Amino acid sequence: MHQKQALNWLREVTLILDKIHQQNWFHRDIKPANIMKRNNGKLVLIDFGTAREETQTYYQKVKGESITGINSPGYTPNEQQHGQAVVQSDFFALGRTFVHLLTGKHPSDLYDALNDEFKWRGEIKDIDPLFLDLIDHLMQRLPKHRPKNTRVILEKLDEIEKKINPPPKPIKKQPQVIAKIPQPTVKQKPSQVISNKSQGVIKKKTPKKKEHIFVRVIKTGLISTSIFGVLAFILVEGYVLFKYKYNILKNFTYPINLLYDFKLLSSDIRSSRFLHKTIRGHFKSVNSVAYSPDEKYLASGSWDNTVKIWEVKTGKLIRTFEGDFSSVAYSPDGRYLATYREPDFDTIENPVKIREVKTGKLIRTFEGYSILVAYSLDGKYLATESENTIKIWEVKTGKLVRTLTGHSDSVVSVAYSPDGKYLASGSWDNTVKIWEVKTGKSIRTLTGFSGWLSSLTSISYSPDGKYLAARCNIARVSHDSMLDDTVKKWDVGHPICTWEVATGKVIQTLTGHASNINSVAYSPDGKYLASSSSDRQIKIWRVEQITCVGA
Repeated sequence: MHQKQALNWLREVTLILDKIHQQNWFHRDIKPANIMKRNNGKLVLIDFGTAREETQTYYQKVKGESITGINSPGYTPNEQQHGQAVVQSDFFALGRTFVHLLTGKHPSDLYDALNDEFKWRGEIKDIDPLFLDLIDHLMQRLPKHRPKNTRVILEKLDEIEKKINPPPKPIKKQPQVIAKIPQPTVKQKPSQVISNKSQGVIKKKTPKKKEHIFVRVIKTGLISTSIFGVLAFILVEGYVLFKYKYNILKNFTYPINLLYDFKLLSSDIRSSRFLHKTIRGHFKSVNSVAYSPDEKYLASGSWDNTVKIWEVKTGKLIRTFEGDFSSVAYSPDGRYLATYREPDFDTIENPVKIREVKTGKLIRTFEGYSILVAYSLDGKYLATESENTIKIWEVKTGKLVRTLTGHSDSVVSVAYSPDGKYLASGSWDNTVKIWEVKTGKSIRTLTGFSGWLSSLTSISYSPDGKYLAARCNIARVSHDSMLDDTVKKWDVGHPICTWEVATGKVIQTLTGHASNINSVAYSPDGKYLASSSSDRQIKIWRVEQITCVGA
């Protein structure tokens, strides 16, 4: 084998070992028989049956007890023969392999047992001593005296190749001397010059008028503004088209949509710093989400007819309940889940069902049309929505206790305050109403925030009762003509709004879901807010920071 081929092959095998070692594995049986050559001339390292993972457990075993040894005479280093192979053991076998390739003799035939010497250099001709020194470095008796890793070997190969094959020196070009031959000058007669002028041959250069600096500034500003506007349009509308699947070009004559899209993009960027975690696992819209009282678990109900229980800390799926339901609510002691499914075209009414969390067993059913449910703090009562009203039921008997009226459109979310004295309800009439549970009286009405066409749905109290979180449907607005006041709506960019209950002030909004937000729920410690969406995702937000920012 000639020197150039040996250098190339050593580099190829070292690169293969580099990938193996990066995965915390070492081969333990490198020898010529385990190196194959493909049809394209590339080398392949085979026989990984003896490979071993480099782990802390492995090194603990090496220190305390023997490991099954792999022994190929002539190639296996001393430490591996004693069942204590390390990464550098591969380098010893690699060096012995190239001794075999360069000399054509098995390493065992080159070993002098009487003098304990490995005599191999005398068998090689026309190989640079630097390359031979590298092979000796690979075959050092002690692992600590061999290269530390494959990168050291590759760097040494680079140095050897530079010294063996230095780059050619650039050839300096001699400057060319061009002799200038003087041209004879021909004097024209005055009559000729006048004649040429009359024929327009001689032309005087007229100096261009310099533009005023103010004009140049205006031109530069207009060009820069145009370029910036085009780039901004591409960025904003590309983002909205990619994430929200809405194309402004279908409605390009209405520039108000571009303003909303820019506002939506900037809101998503601001909200991203509060996003703590995203959980995926449902294959249809996630309709509801609820924390367990001990904060360890999160329950989610979906239109895929499952309720899933997730471990909050890791986002890991713990349990799945199959059945005809899409939304959930935990009982205060965490033992039960209230489940229900929103009615579809084939269903006139759907009952609320109480299930045991541990087993999924059905405990009780509340008959009647309802969409959302909420447990009271003591677990004795259950609030449900029915068209424009809220119904309060006694859990133990299933008896209807009270009906709350006051919304002008469908009620789509209910939530008890932490002290159990108040009940909040969200409606498509664009309001959130606070009710006194004992009397059924409406004591406060919260409205949406200005500047957006919105509807307030899916609400949740913070554990300290100071804040309310709710989904707000933001609609795009356009007109069929300049004289037409008809409003069209698209479900694009639904934020979560956080209110201060005492003042009714919106202190923060969050966006990030690619579709409708169907539910929100505070964690029991008030630090996080979970939201579920028709984009099949659950997002967990750091709410403690939000209230601080908005305060």
